[in-house]
Amino acid sequence: FNIIGVAVDFSEADNKAINKAIQIGTNNAKIILIHILESTGAVVYGENTNDLEREEDIEHLKNYQLQLQELGIICDFELGFGNPKNSIPAIVTKRNCNLLVMGTHGHKTFKDLLLGTTVEGVRHNLKNVPLVLV
Repeated sequence: FNIIGVAVDFSEADNKAINKAIQIGTNNAKIILIHILESTGAVVYGENTNDLEREEDIEHLKNYQLQLQELGIICDFELGFGNPKNSIPAIVTKRNCNLLVMGTHGHKTFKDLLLGTTVEGVRHNLKNVPLVLV
């Protein structure tokens, strides 16, 4: 795998997902960090959203990118907008990723059962790209 998408949400699961992508990738693999902004503004205005949450999320992504680059890992990021179940697969396709890695949280709440997890939605919308869950 030479272009690996890693979905991040700035939680403890990110470390596991990023480390797994590094382990799986080839020596010159490129990691694309993917984060989806889900605020009301992001859903309504998409890329035209310009709020504090967007700025903070970009700073988090830049921080992750810098840490990986300091380790000699080729890294880029993309901020998506709206529903992660649709936005993550769209970015994976757009960036020509040949693998997607996602961290899991192990939630088993009523909300997860009622609305479905992000992982399930992404899995169903991801076409011809393997998904690794950690």
